[in-house]
Amino acid sequence: MLVGGRTSGVKAVTGIRGLVIGGCGIVLDSRIGIGLMGLSGPTVWELNRGISMGRLIAAIFILIAIVVSSYTITAYHTCLYIWARDVEKSNLDTREGYHFQPLIPLTEALNWAGG
Repeated sequence: MLVGGRTSGVKAVTGIRGLVIGGCGIVLDSRIGIGLMGLSGPTVWELNRGISMGRLIAAIFILIAIVVSSYTITAYHTCLYIWARDVEKSNLDTREGYHFQPLIPLTEALNWAGG
């Protein structure tokens, strides 16, 4: 069972998704930070407020990326576990090398990774 090589596809998808969502947060960080600094002039308080608000928004986006990635990887591993359990159960019942089909989300993940 070539599962170890296939998880790299799931890791790549979650990594790219995290990069895009985190990158959007960093871009918004700089845009909002510069916008808030320019409201009433370049004072120290405006600089601190702009940087703080921008970093808060970037942190929210980065946390969203982490949550989505964790959910995707957990769902993949759960489907993989259920599939492996069903294959083991069918092999114990039949002893004929019955070929058990993986679950639909697992099949889609394996096909996207080139399987």
